[in-house]
Amino acid sequence: PAATYTLTRVNGAPAPATTRPVSLTFQDGRVGGVDGCNNVGAPYALRGAVSDGAVLSLTGPAFTTRMACPEAGVNLIGLLDRAPTLIVQGAAGRGQTLTLTVPATADAPAERWEFQVR
Repeated sequence: PAATYTLTRVNGAPAPATTRPVSLTFQDGRVGGVDGCNNVGAPYALRGAVSDGAVLSLTGPAFTTRMACPEAGVNLIGLLDRAPTLIVQGAAGRGQTLTLTVPATADAPAERWEFQVR
């Protein structure tokens, strides 16, 4: 899914208002982005086809910056740590939607995050 995507919806609701737009960039085996305030990133791998629902797994330690922000942002690294299913739909470079979903567990609810390519 080599591109930069901006968060538009979480669990069907509009993306939360944050200091900086929540985004993800996939490039050269790394996923990085902004959680609304801080930069985040980690190496990743995909298992399966992105058009059918690939499982995204972090393959190394994640990092985050520690800037002081007026609000907490969203837990982007927490979502990525849960090995979400990733689907990319739409024409390459235009109108693409990236969706990350995770099922509910005993410790966390199901989540669905939708991003649009920039």
